[in-house]
Amino acid sequence: MRLSIILVSLAIVAIAGCTQVRDTLNLKSKDDKVAANNVDAVIDGLVDNGNYPFLLVRVETLDGDLIYQHANVNRDLIPSLKIKGNSWMRIWSMSKIVTIVTILDLVEDGILNLYDPVSKYVPEVSSMMVAYDSSGEKSIVHSMNDPADACPFVLKPQMNEMIIEDLLNHEAGFYYPATKVDCLNEALAKNSLPPTMDGDGFMEMLKSTPLVQDPGTTYYYGLNTTIAGFVAERATGMSLEELVKQRITGPLGIKGLTYHLPDNAVLPPRVNGESGTLKIAEERDLDIFGGYLPRYNPENRLYLGGEGMTATAKGYAKFIRMLAGKGALKGTRILDEQTVGQLVLPHTLVNHPFGHNGYNIFVANGFRGKDNPSHKPGLWFGGGYEGTRFWIDPDLGIVGVVMTQVNNSPGNQDEDLVSVLNEFYSNFHPYQ
Repeated sequence: MRLSIILVSLAIVAIAGCTQVRDTLNLKSKDDKVAANNVDAVIDGLVDNGNYPFLLVRVETLDGDLIYQHANVNRDLIPSLKIKGNSWMRIWSMSKIVTIVTILDLVEDGILNLYDPVSKYVPEVSSMMVAYDSSGEKSIVHSMNDPADACPFVLKPQMNEMIIEDLLNHEAGFYYPATKVDCLNEALAKNSLPPTMDGDGFMEMLKSTPLVQDPGTTYYYGLNTTIAGFVAERATGMSLEELVKQRITGPLGIKGLTYHLPDNAVLPPRVNGESGTLKIAEERDLDIFGGYLPRYNPENRLYLGGEGMTATAKGYAKFIRMLAGKGALKGTRILDEQTVGQLVLPHTLVNHPFGHNGYNIFVANGFRGKDNPSHKPGLWFGGGYEGTRFWIDPDLGIVGVVMTQVNNSPGNQDEDLVSVLNEFYSNFHPYQ
């Protein structure tokens, strides 16, 4: 059986300089206020170490009632920034689950089949070669952690036919140019994408770069979901932006999830903490496309299904409330309940001590290692390149969205997430 995985770095982000936001949160009792203040204190404590430019944490019920929200900004770093539930963010890989839902909806309608060859819709993939290490004995994916003998790589034809499910599973062989193998990074990074490019131009560029493995053999995280978006476009004759509007955001009435920023919307600055200290990012600090970063202006026609969307906390929360509702939200059904069940099945990482992976969602068992605190089991997680995160609690019917814009945070984002989760659940929804 072909299995799928997306390694979701379970992380949370925090902020400095306290600018508290409650939106419509109605704390009805003294106990409610104490509970909120306790969670605030954990977030604010994480802020004091200067690891995060800002943080917005928002938790909603399945019906959209606001349970908790808190926002802080590091005024030393970004003095004038205002963060609210309707503030726009680059969400990067949190775009992936939106694209996957679109693909699964097309499967339900009989337009696609997960076992269709990708080449049926994107014939460019047929000519792509697989990179092997310099000996030619093993595909280069096996050299990612020990690249000494990886370069120069040897190219060989694909042995397996790539299918759509390989794209959802990150098993198709696509990658980002941020590996430990320099010659592999250079092969993709040298193809900088011009701002006028569309999906056809992207594939024309990409077909000359190697795959890191034969399709369907193992997991490696990369551009796979973006290629799935191109499959959807070519199968329907519509842009991915149009498909998302038609099949997801339109029916659900979501205003805060889009490829094109609304007029007058302003995104927060990009922040990098790779040096150990936060700074406003320089031009290539957040470069995973070889000189290109997604564009969100109305003229953009390259819809990157794995990286290209923007969202507000309110808008994204509404989207994942649909998933928490087993494919439906307030009477509007997007996916069949059975399809959502398939989405979170253990497709890959089935023996991982912390949980398993479905289609781009990590289903956690709560264990974090014998020396680390555990958290509520059964939560679904996802995240993005600049620190945005979400979780879904299908048992209680609540969802959480974490918004920030920082890459390479100096903090330990996994531990930060667990500390905030545990404080939230111990105060609002005890589970033990």
